[in-house]
Amino acid sequence: MRKLLLIHLLFPLSALSFSSDKTVTLSVFNIDPFYNKDLPNNGLAFNIIHEAFERSGWTLNTVEYPTLRASREVTAGLIDGFFMATINFPNPIFVYSDPYLVSNLILVGSQSNPFNYEGLHSLNGLLLGSILGWGLSN
Repeated sequence: MRKLLLIHLLFPLSALSFSSDKTVTLSVFNIDPFYNKDLPNNGLAFNIIHEAFERSGWTLNTVEYPTLRASREVTAGLIDGFFMATINFPNPIFVYSDPYLVSNLILVGSQSNPFNYEGLHSLNGLLLGSILGWGLSN
């Protein structure tokens, strides 16, 4: 399974929709190790986008919203965009960045009990574990 981190930005008419003070506001949500306010530099993905905006002369402000609220806030023009770990629900009004961080999830099992991964349903009935602190959720 592969996770792609992308920045979702909405440009209603053009890149000029950002405020003139060169500040961009993005919604973030906790997804270790990519973003979490308790991690050093708020996590790897946050550190990358923060540095990219800073080097381009932009100030990055963040708000923590669930994905649905973030999408609504962007559509209403209240915030400039959000980033998340996948494009599961593409929206034609958003502009998506190229992936800037890719991670692979590797499933390791016993040779005596092999299985074929064919989507989340193939994990039903299996006991999954993770390395402490790596943020495997749901």
